[in-house]
Amino acid sequence: MYNLDTKEEVDLDQFMEALENNEIQIVSRELTEEEKKELSRDIAACKAIHQENLAKKAVLA
Repeated sequence: MYNLDTKEEVDLDQFMEALENNEIQIVSRELTEEEKKELSRDIAACKAIHQENLAKKAVLA
């Protein structure tokens, strides 16, 4: 379980994995198949950006 209301640092990889595994509920209603697909695409795009940023940091280090 993640509490995003705190100032604690959240591991983005674990957070994205939890989103993909439906361990985090985004809305209180059942999502349609199209909404699930859209959410999956958004998660994949966010993960790609995160991985790109990690690669940039590794190069700069």
